[in-house]
Amino acid sequence: NSTEGTYGSPIFSVSGKTAAITNVSILPGISIRITGITATNPQPHTSYGVVIRVAEDAAGTVVRNQTTTEATLGGSYITASASIISSQSSINISGFTSPSAFTSISENGNIIGTTVAGTSGSFSFPLSGFDPGNHTLSVSSVDLQSLPTSQTLISLFLTASTLTSISNILLSPTLILDNSSISPGDTLTLSGSAKPNSQINLFTESPLKSYSASTDSNGAWNFVLNSIETAHYNPGQYRTYGNIQDTAGNQSIVGLTRNFTVVSPFNQNNPPASCDISHGDLNCDSNTNLTDFSILLFHFHTDHKVADINGDGTVNLTDFSIMMFYFQR
Repeated sequence: NSTEGTYGSPIFSVSGKTAAITNVSILPGISIRITGITATNPQPHTSYGVVIRVAEDAAGTVVRNQTTTEATLGGSYITASASIISSQSSINISGFTSPSAFTSISENGNIIGTTVAGTSGSFSFPLSGFDPGNHTLSVSSVDLQSLPTSQTLISLFLTASTLTSISNILLSPTLILDNSSISPGDTLTLSGSAKPNSQINLFTESPLKSYSASTDSNGAWNFVLNSIETAHYNPGQYRTYGNIQDTAGNQSIVGLTRNFTVVSPFNQNNPPASCDISHGDLNCDSNTNLTDFSILLFHFHTDHKVADINGDGTVNLTDFSIMMFYFQR
């Protein structure tokens, strides 16, 4: 006995007039062929009916589909052939991430498949048993440094009894910083991994600045934000992120964001406020008004202590919110 078009190691068994093949799986829309099953006809040289069932369980109690066909004479053999059309669909999702990254695919927050990317960063998910209709899948990976990519969403409309393939998906690069706080003129190293031999597009903001790097044959990349660059970064909070573009022009979505702060070392040009500014009274006239607002705007996105109302090392929206709370009170 043998089968063609199935996955697994088939187990053949007979019980009374029933011949069963278990321990196999098939993709919807794929033809299978079963040969080598014989039976003794109680009425030689005549045809007879054969019932073919497809069930989910080995006992055959959860029947997914069934058809009846006629076994006909053919030389010294009686041949039975039948077709069963499944209403379910199958998918094959494939793409690239960093080599050896643990990659997963999920639907509605539930993981439905996992794999490990190959040495080229390639991965694929051949999956079956989907009901026809709309589906939203999410693909992501975690690299060898345990850094995650962002989740790439895939929206599909599946047709009954068909195989839908989506290829060349690029997962975003992973990203880590060597420091979360620097002074103007310091260096900041960004690094991570992605598909090998591809271009990494990097961004920092605000204001928006862009840079580029390349992944090596192992998918690793790094970029040094040098002292000449950081010298032009005003004290304040910044975020950085990136995406990847391969040689075929495929591009990923933006990866996860990392934050860093630019601070200035204490010097005599940045003395503390001469009064209590916790209520936004920056010029110490016992009123919080437009004069104080103007002082705050002048020092916005710096570390000047005369306008840093909450004392966190930078003049930002938090200080503005405190000032607005006490404005003209």
